[in-house]
Formats: sequence, C-alpha cells, structure tokens
Amino acid sequence: IWNFEETQRKPWRSLAHPSYVYCVRFHPSSEDLIVTAGYDKLIRIWNIDKKHGTIVRTMNDHLGYISSLSFNPNGTQLASVDSIGAIKIWNGLPSETISADSWSLYSNLDFEELKVEKAKNLSFLFDRLFSIEQNIPLNSVTYSPGDHFLLVSARDNLIVLVDVRTRSISRHYVGAFNLQDRIRSSFSSCGSLVFAGSEDGQVYCWNTYEGTLLYSYKHLNYTQPAIDIQFHPLDNILAMCAIGTQHQVYLFQYTHADADIEAKPVARPYSGKGGPMPIT
Repeated sequence: IWNFEETQRKPWRSLAHPSYVYCVRFHPSSEDLIVTAGYDKLIRIWNIDKKHGTIVRTMNDHLGYISSLSFNPNGTQLASVDSIGAIKIWNGLPSETISADSWSLYSNLDFEELKVEKAKNLSFLFDRLFSIEQNIPLNSVTYSPGDHFLLVSARDNLIVLVDVRTRSISRHYVGAFNLQDRIRSSFSSCGSLVFAGSEDGQVYCWNTYEGTLLYSYKHLNYTQPAIDIQFHPLDNILAMCAIGTQHQVYLFQYTHADADIEAKPVARPYSGKGGPMPIT
C-alpha cells in the first residue's frame, strides 16, 4: 500500500499473504480497513493502522479461488465471486468499530445461467456420452451506486445485472466476447451506464436499465483483449487498458457538450513513461 501524501516511493504498508492476491478493496467509510482475497480461497479483513497490518477476521466459505470483491456504497455489505461461479454477500461493517463479529455470511446467490453443460465421454466400453454441469468462472463483481444491484462478468460471454433484493438476474448485456481471459466490467459514476472490455480488443457500453448496446470503442488499436475499465470516483473520467506492454492506457473524459455517448479522449494516451498523464 502506497501513501500518495508521502514523497518517498517505498510502500507505506505491507500485508503478507501465503499465495497470489487477486483483489483488494478499501472500506468506503473506515480508512483503516482493507479486504483482500485470492488464490487460497480466503477473504481477509485487515486493520492497517500498524505497519504490517492486523488480520481482524478470515472467511473461508469459498471453494474456488476468489477473483473479485466489491463493497456497497456505505460498506455494510461485501460481495465476492470465485472461479467456480459462486456469488456471496457478506454482512459488512455497521459502524466505525472494527470487530470480527461484524462480519458474517449474509447470502449465497446461485443461478443456473452461470452454469454450462459440456458433454464428456465417460465410458470407453459403451461409448456413451454424459452431460456434465460445470460452473463458469466469474471475473468481476461490482455494486451499483444505488446499492441494490450487482454487475457480474463471467467467462462465457456473460455480463449480467443481479437484483440483490429479489435474488434474480434482471438484465443481460450482449456484444462483448469473453471465453478465456479475466475481463472486468464497471458502472459509470452515476450508475446509468455499464462498460466492459472484450477479447476482440474493443470496449462496449450499454444502458444499465434497458440493456441496450449504446457504443463500442473500436479505435483503440488494441490487438489483445481489453481487460479492465474503471471510472474516476469524483469525475466523469474513464480509464481502460489491454493485455501487453505495447498497449497504451487510455483516459476518456465526458463533456456535456457531446451530443451522443462518445466521450472525448484527453490530449494523449498514457504510455506508462514520463510520469502521470495530464488531464485536459
């Protein structure tokens, strides 16, 4: 963890893990609280008021490696997804008091649409084909700004909007390709738009509530999958990137003068050299 207020480039905090860490999230309202998860299938709640942090609680209900975490806006719930299609919602921190008792499993969400049937030959003697149901790996989960929905991306060309209140899938977002790579999706700051990368090197944008495809960013010159899209928390700025060091990180800034959904790119894409990119 780095502190931007310090001039030194040394890590401000270091949290040791026994295996790969795939996701990290700061608590929205408690600055000393961080949640991590990854390959060992464990969710760790950390208090980082000390140099190497203190583990407040460890949660081990996942059976696959954990690929993504997301807090709801006020931090009272935490969503997690894994490599075998499980979506779990946890009771988060109800107050400023950091306590292990504050964290517990609230809900398991299970959808048949996040499973795929594959035929497999199980008998050489009779040459019979059996249907095996396999869960689809989930790439990312994101709480909506309005708190009631989860945006979930899966490795079967699936991007869905889950209604937490009714425990149902309310929208599908069609157009992006994702069968192999860990590609993430994201809400716009206001929650009315959904963005996602694709294995064809494009970034797609949909209307959140109607599910209609509004725009695709085809001019990025990405020859590898566009894997991540993130919105600035306080401004209408969108960042996107692709696999490979030869690909640039793009920042787009929306202006109200635009007549359509297309955002205007900033002066130049960030190439990873020469320091941070100026926003114009």
